[in-house]
Amino acid sequence: PFTSNAVSWKATYFQRRITNLIDYDYANPAFPNGTYGNVRNKVKGKGVDLLLDATLADGLKITANYTWSQLRNPGSSLQRDRAPKQYAKGWISYEPETLPFGTNLSVDWVGDAYTTLPGFGRLNYGNYALVNLGFHLYPDSERKHRFGINVENLFNKDYASIGYGRSVTDAGRLDGTNTRFLYYTRGTPRMLRVSYGINF
Repeated sequence: PFTSNAVSWKATYFQRRITNLIDYDYANPAFPNGTYGNVRNKVKGKGVDLLLDATLADGLKITANYTWSQLRNPGSSLQRDRAPKQYAKGWISYEPETLPFGTNLSVDWVGDAYTTLPGFGRLNYGNYALVNLGFHLYPDSERKHRFGINVENLFNKDYASIGYGRSVTDAGRLDGTNTRFLYYTRGTPRMLRVSYGINF
């Protein structure tokens, strides 16, 4: 790591092996929609994390973070499902000591992430960005009271938070064909959050 009065950065390399990782299992015909099981072999992972902090002026700060990770099953050249290979996040905040307010903006980016399902193949549900905006106000000179307004997912991005799943349609249950459809767990839509805090 490196630190100065205005700029600091840190670089981290990590490597790990995971034993008995729990994952979805679609091999058992008794559970056509999948069940949970342990991955037979050790899963290997490695990656790099980079962090940069910069104070540009009184109360103005920028932070950037980038992570590259490789998580694969033994003998495979593919990234494991639901494990994005890249993440990035950026923050910019402004909170001057001479003014009773502050604001912040952040962007979260998730790189390609995949789900593999029998009958549907390998599907990419990643590569999306979320923008969050915040504003806060100190109504008193001692800054003991703080009112905040935050808008999460500012542009109401529709995204899958944990990938795709599959299930049998109602018609497929009735006629015995077990016809399946895709679904996904939707991430948090645009949300307004209002808060109040006090320092003692």
